[in-house]
Amino acid sequence: MNAERGTMNLHRSSLNVCRLSFVPPLLSIDSVSKSFGDQAAVRDLSFTVEPGEIFGLLGPNGAGKTTTLRMVLDLFKPDSGTIEVFGGPIDEHKKDRIGYMPEERGLYDDLKLTDCLHYLGTLKGLGRRQAKTRVEAALKRFDLWDHRKKKVEKLSRGMAQKAQIIAATLHDPDLLIVDEPFANLDPVNVELVKTTLRESGFSSTACHPPCSVPPSPFDTTFPLSIPAKSNIHSRDARRVCGRGPDRTRRAPC
Repeated sequence: MNAERGTMNLHRSSLNVCRLSFVPPLLSIDSVSKSFGDQAAVRDLSFTVEPGEIFGLLGPNGAGKTTTLRMVLDLFKPDSGTIEVFGGPIDEHKKDRIGYMPEERGLYDDLKLTDCLHYLGTLKGLGRRQAKTRVEAALKRFDLWDHRKKKVEKLSRGMAQKAQIIAATLHDPDLLIVDEPFANLDPVNVELVKTTLRESGFSSTACHPPCSVPPSPFDTTFPLSIPAKSNIHSRDARRVCGRGPDRTRRAPC
């Protein structure tokens, strides 16, 4: 993605949902570039996310992965190129259809865990009773129920990571974007998170795994997009990723 700072590779895996020609892309990035001063963070990046696949951005620090996700979320504006979400420019209504788990902790440290998750759920449109029911079920599934009355700042890093996954998925988003979702998790909880995301039925999940890439990345990492109806397609993976092999994988419908 950025030849000077390291390349970014695209990985995808099908969820056995065939693409329907009349369904617009969930996410479309076309010739996007972004610089900070004289440092190019993202250069001429293009790919689309369609229903049906899991997608991942893999690369070393400085390759532009987090910058790309932040541009999708409208936190950064691209210098050039276009980004469309759900078939058009992002707006406040579309943001409510997106779940986002940042790389940095995005919870309120001074609140009790349950209060924090209830509040974040209501911000995304859940009623109080609905938020309470979903939070209770999620805390039990992620083995956090016994810690529900702890302040977020008292949680271990692994617990806080699981809490962030809950916060990002609580409102059943149509597009889920997760930045390094497995950081601080042990292997058992990595499998729990992967299972939870696969079973949740999101239209798409985005994530940015660590840069060390095992021989079969989908065995140990859960890449950029997930869902019951989502897939990512790169028009030209070699050009998008800069130098290096085309490491995109596509599974047939």
